[in-house]
Amino acid sequence: MDRANTASSSQWIFGNSVKDLFWFFVPGPFLFLINYGINSPVGSRLMIYYYFFVSSFLGSGHIYTTGLRTYANPTEVRRSSMYVWAPLIIFVIFFIWRFLSWDWIMYIPAYFGIWHFMRQSFGIQKWYQRNNGIFRKGSDFFVQLLSFLPFVILHFRAPKQFNMILFPNDLLYWPNPLLLKISITVYLIGLISWLIYEIKIWNVGELNRVSYVALTAILNGVCFCLGQNELEILFPLIAYHGTAYFGVMSLSLSRTKQKFPWRRALALTLATALVFGYYEKVIEFFPNRVSIFWESIWAGIYVTPIMLHYIYDTVIWTSNHPDAKKIYGAMTKPALKPAYMKYEN
Repeated sequence: MDRANTASSSQWIFGNSVKDLFWFFVPGPFLFLINYGINSPVGSRLMIYYYFFVSSFLGSGHIYTTGLRTYANPTEVRRSSMYVWAPLIIFVIFFIWRFLSWDWIMYIPAYFGIWHFMRQSFGIQKWYQRNNGIFRKGSDFFVQLLSFLPFVILHFRAPKQFNMILFPNDLLYWPNPLLLKISITVYLIGLISWLIYEIKIWNVGELNRVSYVALTAILNGVCFCLGQNELEILFPLIAYHGTAYFGVMSLSLSRTKQKFPWRRALALTLATALVFGYYEKVIEFFPNRVSIFWESIWAGIYVTPIMLHYIYDTVIWTSNHPDAKKIYGAMTKPALKPAYMKYEN
């Protein structure tokens, strides 16, 4: 067991624990709790505003902020031809899907979205490892396992019990009581194994990483395994993911652009999310009044930014990206460890 000082300000991604709590730790659990206090009917004004804030602003809105690091940055666009051919290919694929009524293809954005969601959780705990100066392969494994298993469990639950307005048919449900029990058992074993692992290697200087993995494991487990509708299943996870994305996007903009302070970066990020989140909400109603050709055009326009968000994020947030050192900062020397970065079990 290592002994080190409590995580210093340099080990928190936003510079101190309070800011990290606000951007990473509070949004998901907060929405999970307030969902039980909302008694308004679905069509009420309060619920309309609530749905817009979560699904359009946090959910859809954060997708478009990826453009601030890509198409709004000429230097980034010049780095790869992907920024030219990717949107064209995706648009054509989903145009053809809608025109030929290939309904199965809509599973692709749904499952890409879950993969993207899990990848962000993995990346943030990896960022904490970098700040702490200790890379943990075991932590990498458990954060992925405890994100993935609850999502698997959702598939074995009976979908008829869900009241899903936003995404009613986008997953391959396979209700099976036996597989449900087995998958829940595996998840609980994984959770206990992670606790044993953390106790074995406990280092108070890694409290940031440990806390984030715990939040990810518990929030995914509660939402996917116990939630009965989109307020309980999706909304806390959207808040957990979208709010964190706003924070790290603003942070990355302030660190990669000269004379671009944090508050300005945050304002630009939130404004982009609000404008394009509202735009996406408006065009959702477009297909109800047009021919199949124009409906197919709409499908391409609607889905392309979503898929680009998933794809481009695999590029702009990697550790070997040209801006990575500016964004993530210099690697911290581990407390009571050698000065070089080191993997631990």
